Amino acid sequence: MAVIFVVDDRQTNRKILTRLAEQLDDDNDVMSFSCAQEALDQVESITPDLVVTDYSMPGMNGAEFIAHMRKNPETEKVPIIVVSTYEDRSFRLRAFEAGATDFLRTPIDHFEFLARARNCLELRAHQLLLQDRATSLEDELTTERQRHQKAMRDNAQRIVAMADATPAILYAMDQEGQISFANHAATLFFGDQLEAHALQQMNARREALSKAGQGGEDPEMIEESLVGANQENCTFLTRFSHYQDPETGRAMVLVAMTDISARKEMEEALAIARDGAEAASRTKSEFLSNISHELRTPLHLVVGFSSLVVNEIHGPVGDSKYQDYAAEILNAGKRLEKIINNMIRYSSIEFDQVELHLESLMLSDVIEQARQEAKAENFGTEVQFEEDYDQSIKLKIDYELTRQALFEVLTNALTYSPPDGFVRITSEEDEEGLRLRIHSDGPGISAALLETITSPFGIGVVDTKTKGRQGIGLGLPLAIRMMEAQGARLDVESEPDQGVDVIFSFPKDKILGHEEPEEQKDILWGEMS
Repeated sequence: MAVIFVVDDRQTNRKILTRLAEQLDDDNDVMSFSCAQEALDQVESITPDLVVTDYSMPGMNGAEFIAHMRKNPETEKVPIIVVSTYEDRSFRLRAFEAGATDFLRTPIDHFEFLARARNCLELRAHQLLLQDRATSLEDELTTERQRHQKAMRDNAQRIVAMADATPAILYAMDQEGQISFANHAATLFFGDQLEAHALQQMNARREALSKAGQGGEDPEMIEESLVGANQENCTFLTRFSHYQDPETGRAMVLVAMTDISARKEMEEALAIARDGAEAASRTKSEFLSNISHELRTPLHLVVGFSSLVVNEIHGPVGDSKYQDYAAEILNAGKRLEKIINNMIRYSSIEFDQVELHLESLMLSDVIEQARQEAKAENFGTEVQFEEDYDQSIKLKIDYELTRQALFEVLTNALTYSPPDGFVRITSEEDEEGLRLRIHSDGPGISAALLETITSPFGIGVVDTKTKGRQGIGLGLPLAIRMMEAQGARLDVESEPDQGVDVIFSFPKDKILGHEEPEEQKDILWGEMS
């Protein structure tokens, strides 16, 4: 239903216009007024959807009436049709300038009036629909804005609560060092000195950033020692994070300070403990080296004189049992001498006192020398060698260190293999370098025992079906250090009942090439001649 105002000072015209307006829709409420002021008074309580007014009226003409209607927020967009008998174009212009929607000249064509009035009512309906939608959208936006503001307040409260709960010191400051936020830990540590500290910190950052602009680095994280309000000295790891205040647009700096005093104390304690351990290790190694040298002198006498007795250099001993006793003394002395020599070698490597002599060597020559020495050490053994390695490989290595390491490994292999066992030597080469594998037959070693025998001075017992031996375990650790001293590596792999594998790994830069052994070259030359 639409409300239509008809304003005309002539009663006949009001009746005609009222009758025409009623034809627009049966539900329309048409109200007529004899002057403009009556219509304006009615607008205070009822807002029309369409106004049809005469232009020429006493007291207030149509243009003045329209101007008053447009000043009222309730009727500023209500369609207004002006009806006039004047043909002068200036009257129409005045009406449109005042805010008229349409203009009709009498006598009125009924069909034209109805068509134009319906258009104006449709225009009004669209206006009201848009107004309702705008009002609804504004209400939704207001509700959403309020909800968003509440969510932001809640989030801010949660962030503040979380900041107060964290043990780290958190505070935000602007470029002048003015504090805009500080958590409980900050106020607890700094007290009323927080702003002074922030200003000092900002000045220090300006200087640091100035240096950064001249080629230095921006110190986003620093370590500093500070004295708090309670005179407690703490060490902090301080981080700086830049952001822009969403409300003021100011450039801000968020400072996060983590107390690392306990960690620093632990690091200092660990450093002291490490230095003490290193000093103790040096003392131990020096002691072993010194005592080993001291033991060698009387040991040489034991070995030398027992050898004279065994070989009866100065005539027969007499009873053969004394000769057997002297042989036992000689064997024990040699074994003790080997242990002492290994201790001296290990101490030398421990103190980096070994002078490397890297030279171009055929690996097969070094292996053969070590194999012969190991067989002599285990004279009478029935363990057999199987060799399937590349004998043409030439390496840049230290002869003495490599020979000694191979000797230790091969001696252990012969010692702990059963009489009917074997020692297999194989090799493989790839892009990483050369791996020489020495596999000895036997029961193998458990993981726990393997860790023991590869550690210096570890006491280990290896049991086989035929023999067992316990020792201080310097052979393998010495071989490992001898390989490491020249840039190579030695690893031990074993499982119970699977034997033992010792792998010598030489990096790629140690391999000089491949060359046939001397014996094979001689044969080839003989054939050529």
